[in-house]
Amino acid sequence: MLYCITDIETTGGRNNYDSITEIASIITDGTTILDRFESLVKPDSFIPRNITLLTGITNEMVANAPTFDEIAEQWLDFAKDAVFVAHNVGFDLGFISAALQRRDIEYQPKKLCTVRLGRKIIPGYKSYSLGNICHALQIPIKNQHRAMGDTEATVKLFHLLVAQDKNKIIQAHLEKQKKAFALPPYLDDAEYEKLPMQAGVYYLKDKNKKPLYIGKAKNIKSRVRTHFRTANRLLLENLYSIDYTLTGTDLLASIVESDEIKKHWPPYNAAQKFPSNTFTIANYQNRNNEWKLAIVKSKSANLSTLFSTQYSARVYLQSWIEEYALCPRLSGLQETCIESECTCKNIEQHNALLLEVSDKMKHYLPSFCLVDQGKTTEEKSLLWVQEGAFKGIAFMDKLPDFNPEILKNIIIPMKEHPETAAIIGKYLTEYMESKNNHKKYIHL
Repeated sequence: MLYCITDIETTGGRNNYDSITEIASIITDGTTILDRFESLVKPDSFIPRNITLLTGITNEMVANAPTFDEIAEQWLDFAKDAVFVAHNVGFDLGFISAALQRRDIEYQPKKLCTVRLGRKIIPGYKSYSLGNICHALQIPIKNQHRAMGDTEATVKLFHLLVAQDKNKIIQAHLEKQKKAFALPPYLDDAEYEKLPMQAGVYYLKDKNKKPLYIGKAKNIKSRVRTHFRTANRLLLENLYSIDYTLTGTDLLASIVESDEIKKHWPPYNAAQKFPSNTFTIANYQNRNNEWKLAIVKSKSANLSTLFSTQYSARVYLQSWIEEYALCPRLSGLQETCIESECTCKNIEQHNALLLEVSDKMKHYLPSFCLVDQGKTTEEKSLLWVQEGAFKGIAFMDKLPDFNPEILKNIIIPMKEHPETAAIIGKYLTEYMESKNNHKKYIHL
């Protein structure tokens, strides 16, 4: 078994607010050091003076260091499926998991805490802080309060604990975590172990390699593990293999998942087999010869007039009403209006204006590309919508000229569905609100 012994330095003690400034990890088999990883990290916030006095890490030292996002995939590849070990594991793992979660990566490894192990395997010491327990055991700490210095000391402490673990305390801790799930009867261990901790689509297959269930996840391995605890018993009894496709982002995973479910029609996928409720904006004429707008259900796949919720349709409609001074009553947003102040006082003029706006909404066909992270740190993903229609996705190391003729040659074409347009529309709304630094919207 491999162990990834890790220590981090941070700007403070709150993993939802403070940032990592340095990380160091050592891979060991319990007796021998096998590999090392070390890096300063550029934090999201200023390093306070008291932290600098403790660690010696200054703002100048990390000014040109990579951000945690930039080294996340490299560190995950280094740590792989090793047991995560730290002195006070809740602190170090809490920060790393939170930082990965902000990048849409779920990291939930088996873990060991050398403080808790020390109290059980070598009881009786007054203090089990790293400095005190190492001093008591005559374990030297070189460069204390720096990530690699503390990691090296923790490795020596862990090796000592392994050597003195006569009652198999370490094994008991790991077995307790292992009992959280059991592999299905016909699934080989290697099938589960090969799964990546990255965003993508996974396929749970029967003995004939046909999909029983298709799902998407920010962390494929973690998501599949939940199936072992919660999935339909018959699904698990017929599960023989697992395949996957990496997508780089949760958005692309959602789109590929929706497309694959409609292609393969897996027996255990209840959702997305049939069109879900989506909404559009329609016009009609009432008995008073007034033209009105209304939000109605739709099976369209066009992004420009399709909404996943009535609320998002109302927000979109409100913007047109305000821009063109339409009557809110005739535009479907409220039951009454103050006629003396409303544009509907001249109904013929308002009818003409409303029909003109309705026509403009139907022909408002956006063309754009969404650029985000790819399947690796060097790669970029691209999603293309042309005149309101979803065209497909691409992965590349170098971004192309955003010309429709060029995009046609590099894109992986995909069929659009109402669900696809709803997924993209929801994503666009969240993107415009958050302006996530990883993502780029390019209007064509």
